[in-house]
Amino acid sequence: MAQQPDMIQQITDYLRREGSRPLDELGVLLDAVAADWQRCLEAMTEAQACFHPPEGPVPTTPGSGEGQKWSAKEVIGHFVQRAQPEPKDRRTGRTARSPDAGTQGAGDG
Repeated sequence: MAQQPDMIQQITDYLRREGSRPLDELGVLLDAVAADWQRCLEAMTEAQACFHPPEGPVPTTPGSGEGQKWSAKEVIGHFVQRAQPEPKDRRTGRTARSPDAGTQGAGDG
């Protein structure tokens, strides 16, 4: 269990280092990731892209993510959905993803 804080610190350091890159460099990296995902998808059948690991105990290690694992298609779909601009509610100017969507905060009206 002593390794867990070290792993969390390593992840934190990595994210801070990556987050400090210039935007144009991050754009180049995103383009490379998109091209890599495209190559992976082209090599998969529909069944492979939709495959879910068998049900079982949910891993609890820091790097294991949350809950049961997603299919390749779900992972890519999640990133694509998050990259799309979300329509705003014309009345409030908020999107469905806004932290206070559907509630009226102290600074509202």
